[in-house]
Amino acid sequence: MKTHCKLSLVVRREENGIRRYMHMGTGNYNDATAHFYTDMGLFTANNDMGIDATNIFNMLSGYSRPPFFHELHISPEAFATLSMKNWTRPFKW
Repeated sequence: MKTHCKLSLVVRREENGIRRYMHMGTGNYNDATAHFYTDMGLFTANNDMGIDATNIFNMLSGYSRPPFFHELHISPEAFATLSMKNWTRPFKW
């Protein structure tokens, strides 16, 4: 289980309004260790995920604390709730 990720966000003013481009990845993209690690990344312009990423950066900077997130789960509160909900069920093999 990966316990952290890298998050980047580009916010642009375009003809139709504000557009957010987000990249979330699991690794450091280190070419020296890439042969024995598998990292994954997601690049998206999904509006809800972009709003969530904006809220994360605002929260980290102390600017605001969002009341909820649309798509992303933020530790420790959301992860604990999500994991307990899923891990209390019996595993089916």
